[in-house]
Amino acid sequence: MLELDGKGPNASLRRLFAADSAVEFTASPQASFEGTLSDYDFIVLNEPQAIASGLAQQLHEWTMAGGSLLVLPPDETLPDGIGDLLSMLGAPSFDRWVKRPVRANAVDASSSLYRGVFGGTTDEMELPSVQGHYTLGAGVLQSIISSRDASLICRRIRIPMRRSCALSRSIASYLSCL
Repeated sequence: MLELDGKGPNASLRRLFAADSAVEFTASPQASFEGTLSDYDFIVLNEPQAIASGLAQQLHEWTMAGGSLLVLPPDETLPDGIGDLLSMLGAPSFDRWVKRPVRANAVDASSSLYRGVFGGTTDEMELPSVQGHYTLGAGVLQSIISSRDASLICRRIRIPMRRSCALSRSIASYLSCL
């Protein structure tokens, strides 16, 4: 797993994945990454800065080859190039920022994203909350985490021959319950 950081390392991602012996976790600043994307099965684009057309093309080719991408946009202001990247991937765009607290009321534990994560679920599970989120444009979406007001906190976007996922909120607060 590769975390490409736009604003700096994400402590929540590190806590979630770095200690997992099944995950080889690598973090790199987005601006100075010089590795090969094909060395990774899963990439997190964490609060990216401007996304150059060359990086967008590389990510497009990598997802076409079977890579899974998680895009975690920064709060309130989207970076240049993110719309172009999502368009290349056939994914819906991040639309407007909605600043209001939302608490999750359901997690789709049957999603393949959670395979092997939960031994079971109970009504007492502590679910995440966010202080704001992006709305997403039209597209085929699967709810992963939803709230009482029908906002989707986490959505999976299935793209034929590719796998991608996008959150409608920065993961830093999404994972604040960990």
